[in-house]
Amino acid sequence: MGRLRDSCDADDELLVDRFLGGDRSAFDALVRRYQDPVLRFVAWSIGGDEAEDAAQDVFVEMYRSLATWRRQSSFRTWLYGVARNVCRRHVRRHAARGHVTGGVDVDDLPGPSDPSLRAAESDANALLLAAIARLPPDQRVTLMLRAWEGLAYHEIAAATDVPVGTVRSRLHTARRTLAAAISARDDE
Repeated sequence: MGRLRDSCDADDELLVDRFLGGDRSAFDALVRRYQDPVLRFVAWSIGGDEAEDAAQDVFVEMYRSLATWRRQSSFRTWLYGVARNVCRRHVRRHAARGHVTGGVDVDDLPGPSDPSLRAAESDANALLLAAIARLPPDQRVTLMLRAWEGLAYHEIAAATDVPVGTVRSRLHTARRTLAAAISARDDE
């Protein structure tokens, strides 16, 4: 998996270089590559009601600030950082208007894009999705980046702007919460 990720990182850098050199199709290729992961990230962060608009804002921000990417992290990690900042602005704007955001409806939760990983709609899966939806946003997003997007701990730390220890703690707490929810269901 490391070689594949390295290959994707190199491809991303090549596409960024082409875009910065004036090739608009390179930007379109980046959007196609990351539209599903960004939409999932945004939906898990702020809920599904306005996820598409916020995801579009992520790509607008990516377009505006791509020249500022310092390449200290992978493009993917940088893009999740952009998405994180867009989500934070979105939440602040809605809070200023008196709207409550951050709650996630189980029906709004995006699943993995790989159809073989999509869970059948069963009681156990509904229970798991409901438990994930009840997690605090920071734990939910950290879990999603690890489980669904396959990011390493250091990538999650960079994308969420927290130390690696905090990533480990959030994952541990999220997993314990989910295990407790499933265990409580089994006891019924």
